[in-house]
Amino acid sequence: MFDYMVEIELPIDMGEEFVSKIPHQRVAVDRLVQLGKIRAYSLALDRRKLWIVASAESEEQIADLISQFPIYDYIQFDIFKLNFHNVAKIGFPQVSLN
Repeated sequence: MFDYMVEIELPIDMGEEFVSKIPHQRVAVDRLVQLGKIRAYSLALDRRKLWIVASAESEEQIADLISQFPIYDYIQFDIFKLNFHNVAKIGFPQVSLN
């Protein structure tokens, strides 16, 4: 299993049809996060780009994953195979017995 970074360019003119797909996109991404296929999903402040870190066996599997997105017909994307992807672990604070 490998990690991939996907850089997605969103449309400049987000018409009504595109905007109507955003709630469906969020549901799809949440499902893929829960399944462990997407490890990170980030949107630029100017809403022009999305970045995704996803795990798969091949670049083709990543392209298939992206093709499931409700916004697929409106985007352009590039896929980069990562050497590593470090993230901070979130957990409970250490308990002090003092």
